[in-house]
Formats: sequence, structure tokens, C-alpha cells
Amino acid sequence: MSAEKAQIAEQKPVEKETPCKQYPRTRNVTGDKMSTFRNGKLLSVKKTKQPTPFKHSTKKEHIKARESAQAINANKIRKSGF
Repeated sequence: MSAEKAQIAEQKPVEKETPCKQYPRTRNVTGDKMSTFRNGKLLSVKKTKQPTPFKHSTKKEHIKARESAQAINANKIRKSGF
């Protein structure tokens, strides 16, 4: 910033314009259609789909398998007398 602009900025009060208020969206689902509204005006109508099911976690399966293998090994060691 140049010296002139810095002096002008110091003398002039900051006038910040606030942005216009953005109203929240509301969604209505009826049957197989989803309607989106903002401030009472219809924005879009979309076809709804079935929700995506939760993904099956393989990490948890690996942890369970490892724990059960450790338990089996621990039982073998106890039975053998070590």
C-alpha cells in the first residue's frame, strides 16, 4: 500500500457494507420428490433415491480376527503348561 493510500485509509472511516441476509433452505420430501425452498420460493425439485447404507468396516473384522487368534494362542499356551 502506498503512503497516499495509507493516509487516506487512516482519515476515512471504514464503511463496510453488510451482505444481504441469506435465508436458510428448507427441504420437503413427498413420495419420490424432494423440494427445496428458500424464503418461501421454490428452488428445485429433485428425484429422491434410497439412502446409502452404511459401509461394512473391514478394519473391525481384522481387529476381531486378530483378538480371537491371540485368545486361541493364549489358550494353547496355557494347556501346554508354559
